[in-house]
Amino acid sequence: LLLRLGFKRRVGLLKTAQRRMPMTWGLLHLKVLLPEESNQWPEDRRSVVLLHELARAQRWDYLTHLITRLVCALYWFNPLVWLAARRMIAERERACDDIILRHGAEPADYAEQLLEISAGLSMGWFAGYSGVAMARASNLEERLRAILDRRRNRATVTWFTMLAALALLAAVVIPVAILKAAPADSGRGNNSSEVASTNLQSRASAAISTNLEDPPI
Repeated sequence: LLLRLGFKRRVGLLKTAQRRMPMTWGLLHLKVLLPEESNQWPEDRRSVVLLHELARAQRWDYLTHLITRLVCALYWFNPLVWLAARRMIAERERACDDIILRHGAEPADYAEQLLEISAGLSMGWFAGYSGVAMARASNLEERLRAILDRRRNRATVTWFTMLAALALLAAVVIPVAILKAAPADSGRGNNSSEVASTNLQSRASAAISTNLEDPPI
């Protein structure tokens, strides 16, 4: 599966009887955790699950997961941050699903396997916060609909598309930043003019007072 993905990093495979949800974590030392019951899984299901977890590792999903948690902790008061984080999780799941489907999995079979794996599972604290679990009940229905949608474009994003998106983002952000900076600069300019005008009035008043006190002889 590593060869199929073209993934050259070393990945450790662990099994446990304490967790039933497949999951991935680690930055320098990547780990994939499978439940012990995976020994009784059909070979196609085991391959699909491992391919899904390896796709997570290849995409650095654990790193983006930690960054998302950090941003949510810093900006906990902003509801838009939480909405963006939730959308990011959903898109992350879809990206891994698309990788599996691009590697030959049938959409109906994969959806059925995902549903069976997710049925009755409880992720717990560790899976929800420290690792990236394969199936979350919160967005499972949306994922199944996307998997079964044969009209969906599952091609990878090209560099041209990424550069075009960055250019579009810059075209929107830079003018907004300039507009925000302009009023601040104009405010400072008005303050400078007011200070100069006040100094000029003070000097003129002082000169008039001097002339009135000491008239020319």
